[in-house]
Amino acid sequence: MKKASIKSIIRRKYRVQTTDSDHEYAIAENHPDRDLSAQATGQKRVSV
Repeated sequence: MKKASIKSIIRRKYRVQTTDSDHEYAIAENHPDRDLSAQATGQKRVSV
């Protein structure tokens, strides 16, 4: 490999980029006290 000047391709691993929490944007309201109880099945649906 040295004589033929051949090199292996080394790829960098994926680097995790964290969220910048030090910003001036408005923060969404937290609604933990929502009423999610239902009288029968299929009345309310929730997604995350």
